[in-house]
Amino acid sequence: MIMNEYRFVIIILFSPLIIFAQEHNIFLDDSLFYTKYHSRYIFKDSLDDGTWILHNLYRKDSVKMGEETIILTGNYKNNKKEGTFNYYAYSIPLNKKKVKDKKYYVEISETYKSGLLNGIVIEKAYENITIRETMYENGKKNGLDICYYIPVECYGKLCQINYYSHDTLICKNFYRRNGKLLYTIMLFENGEYMQIEYDTIGRQKYVLSYDTNYVLYKWQKYYPNQILEIEMEGYFLQSIRKTIFDTLFYISDCFCNTDSVRSDDISLIRGVIKKYNQIGKLVTESKVEKEIENKNLNPFEESDP
Repeated sequence: MIMNEYRFVIIILFSPLIIFAQEHNIFLDDSLFYTKYHSRYIFKDSLDDGTWILHNLYRKDSVKMGEETIILTGNYKNNKKEGTFNYYAYSIPLNKKKVKDKKYYVEISETYKSGLLNGIVIEKAYENITIRETMYENGKKNGLDICYYIPVECYGKLCQINYYSHDTLICKNFYRRNGKLLYTIMLFENGEYMQIEYDTIGRQKYVLSYDTNYVLYKWQKYYPNQILEIEMEGYFLQSIRKTIFDTLFYISDCFCNTDSVRSDDISLIRGVIKKYNQIGKLVTESKVEKEIENKNLNPFEESDP
């Protein structure tokens, strides 16, 4: 009788572990348990506890189920995502063309805690090479976000090193294919941004300052000896407003070869231009006042970036 009581206690104590280890194999027919965003399958946020496995098969073909039919795995605890979630894919090596050469690999690996991304997210591509590593904390980007080039000629080389603080991008460093910095963007405590573009050997060449609405208000060019050559401050063509916004938030140029962000392609409409010699002495200072014929480029009209 006493032994039976102990057995009962053991079952009660370990029953949560048994539930957590329960395996749920589902198929493409079982859309109640997942969503699809573009070509990516994603488990619903709340599912029964245990290990969930999605196969790239319809239920009628379940007899073919195996390791290489898996496209998504993840665990749930207390009906929330917990631990590692893996997204699987096939790739054909870059030097091969035949389907028989395809390789099965983890395309994306995410880490969750109590339903929120918490830890490192790793993305991979051809030949199982890492193309992105991002740190999360409580569902927000927090820490380093490192990206690598994707084009064949520079595949896997460092492209970007970014730093986030609670989902806010604080600093972005973009590298050329030769490993030298192309530009850096920094966010200051007052909400303004600064963009620095470097030459091919890593020397500061241009510095652009933007206000809290991403509007350029100061442009500087430097000599190779790092002495200020030209400074323009004032109002610029509205089209330049897009530069910092696109470069900061939209352009993930790890998909292409970028060697310039066109920091020299600007026009001052109203303001002051100062020019210096190579020892830093002011040579000329002039005021600029231009008429804008194209109203779509009027920098004095309000518009969102």
